[in-house]
Amino acid sequence: MITGKVSKKGQVVLPKEIRDKLNIGEGDILVFAEKDGKIIIEILNEPFTTFLEKSTPFEDRAIDHQRKLRDEWE
Repeated sequence: MITGKVSKKGQVVLPKEIRDKLNIGEGDILVFAEKDGKIIIEILNEPFTTFLEKSTPFEDRAIDHQRKLRDEWE
């Protein structure tokens, strides 16, 4: 088992062994989901615009959501 640590800002570094095995590189987009208390991370293998078209819109206004995210980082 490979482990990682969450930083103060909620960031996690993907271990090199995992990045190499899955061919994940700089600029690749990852999709995060939660299911049954587990975190699922998938590599986005389609154009980002296609992914956005299929996603559920936020209930908040974009600026309110952005402020909420910034508050979480502080």
